[in-house]
Amino acid sequence: VLNEDLRLVEGQQERMINGANVWNRPM
Repeated sequence: VLNEDLRLVEGQQERMINGANVWNRPM
């Protein structure tokens, strides 16, 4: 579970770095 959480945090950081474009994308 820790590994998954770590990957999730890394993904969130990447999204923040990429910009709001990722947030506007439909899932």
